[in-house]
Amino acid sequence: MKTKQIVKRLGQFIRRLNSRSIWVFVAVIQVLLLVLIYVSWPPTNLTLFVPADEASAWQSLITDFHQQYPKIRINLRTRTNLAGDITYRLKEDFVRECQAGNSLYDLVYTDIIWMPEFAAKGCLVNLYEWTAKDTLINEGFLPSAIDAGEYKGKLYRMPLRSDIGLLYYRKNLLGNTQPPATLQQLTALAKNWKNQGNSQGVYLWQGWRYEGLVATFVEVLESYSGFWIKPESLEVGLDQPAAEQAVQFLLNTIRDNISSPEVILYSEQESLETFNQDQNTIFLRQWPYVWNQFTDPANIGVQVLNLSSNSTNNSLRPSACNGSWGLGIAKNSKHQDKAWKAIQYFTSQAAQKKLILEKGYLPSREALFDDPEITAKYPYLPSLKEAVKNSILRPPLPQYDQASFILQKYLSKLITRTALAQRVDNNEITRLMQEAADETRQLLKLDPIAVQR
Repeated sequence: MKTKQIVKRLGQFIRRLNSRSIWVFVAVIQVLLLVLIYVSWPPTNLTLFVPADEASAWQSLITDFHQQYPKIRINLRTRTNLAGDITYRLKEDFVRECQAGNSLYDLVYTDIIWMPEFAAKGCLVNLYEWTAKDTLINEGFLPSAIDAGEYKGKLYRMPLRSDIGLLYYRKNLLGNTQPPATLQQLTALAKNWKNQGNSQGVYLWQGWRYEGLVATFVEVLESYSGFWIKPESLEVGLDQPAAEQAVQFLLNTIRDNISSPEVILYSEQESLETFNQDQNTIFLRQWPYVWNQFTDPANIGVQVLNLSSNSTNNSLRPSACNGSWGLGIAKNSKHQDKAWKAIQYFTSQAAQKKLILEKGYLPSREALFDDPEITAKYPYLPSLKEAVKNSILRPPLPQYDQASFILQKYLSKLITRTALAQRVDNNEITRLMQEAADETRQLLKLDPIAVQR
């Protein structure tokens, strides 16, 4: 009975309306229906994998993102960093899912070294479908950061945070002495400190067999004007004199008791822990994020070593390995447009600033290097801008994984033998680096898509 009365009254109401009022009424009903559909429609879920030690910072960004985009939800998943292999684990997981045709991934958070492999295997989409290079540069991104995300003229990775190898030092131990600008100045200062009867481990670096060892070697190699692989010609330089000199430098830090033999066991975490525990250690080669993990940050200085074997050179150029991370969109994602919205947000100036303040990362937007709030917390940041712009890229190749594995194998063999006080003369260095070069050349002759580690 009640239903019939409602229908009857509604009919009477409509008859009293003129034609214009009817159309207004219909429009209002349509708007209300659209609002109802939007409110009741389930949100789009995007999956993002990150290292476990970055989860809290990412969760904070994601909470902010959800407030601005309530209909897009980020499903954050983590992977634990074991012995410094987090970058490799994330890479392997993604490639496996990609090649299986699974759509588990939407956003891909990746180390710069894996981007060419992802692109060559068809696992990422070209981000220039949503933006343009000129647009990104006009928005304030470092041109070098954009270039590093390209493969064959297409953009597959938006820069989020820059990362370079740095030399940290204890101000109280250096006293009035200027921090070293080159490797040669570093070793001279370290030897002088050792000659004063101080403990082992004056200079700490990453000597464990993993990607961190490669990053360390690349910085030393560049300082001797050498090269690993030229990506355009695929020329290999591991059997050149500069590469042997770079190896000699690392071995001599152990032979001369500048670095402890235990360096062969150090990834980033172990070297940081040792630096914090041994207050007589002067120098540490590390990444920017460790600043927030020093036990005495007020006593720590930051320096970028330079590409010169001549310590008197007045025109030094920074020698720092590029270890930056960024975001891409998985080819198998069913929500690519939504993923792009998320990338725009996470790489925005406001989001980058929040991430930098919490984690100590370096920005990929130039203006943030001089941001007053950031420099108040990280006063060294402006001095790193040029080093980031001119940082050293490891060879951007689809078969980078396998090339790195070869280099790690031979470097680790030489460093381990030296640490164990076994004889490693110049002939042995030449022989093993020749083998490394030959094995790398054989790798580069193979189909880069088909080759596996």
